[in-house]
Amino acid sequence: MARKFAPWVGIGLGLVLIGVGGFLQTDLPANDWRTSVPGLLVSGIGVGLCVPALNAAASAAVPKEQSVSAARALNASSQFGLVLGIAVMGTVFTRSSASSEGIVSALNSTMAIAGSIALIGAIPAALLASRSRQLPKAQNNPTSAVARPGH
Repeated sequence: MARKFAPWVGIGLGLVLIGVGGFLQTDLPANDWRTSVPGLLVSGIGVGLCVPALNAAASAAVPKEQSVSAARALNASSQFGLVLGIAVMGTVFTRSSASSEGIVSALNSTMAIAGSIALIGAIPAALLASRSRQLPKAQNNPTSAVARPGH
């Protein structure tokens, strides 16, 4: 997909699918795991679209000489985002399970919030990724002030 479409398409569409998958996992019965499969499949497809597009956008936004640094920064920010997301969703789940009807209700509200965050994040993420193709040519020049450390 990265060769046929701009990275922002994969990022935006991927986050929308992740959000839809989160909403598909709300209001599920507690006694049948098969009802969660559609939401997991849609979310998985969204992740499959989003991650390669993020990698393509990160590598396209920097000069070739800095592609390793960009990959490292993307990896570090992805790990930080995963840790932060797990902490936030764990907090939401814990508070919901303490104040609601039980674990299933807490999971439903947590998945609804996770889906909302993904849908809300799709627009700015796609817009920011689309700006990477509009960067001035001076940033790709290793002799510009942007590329020279210490200047």
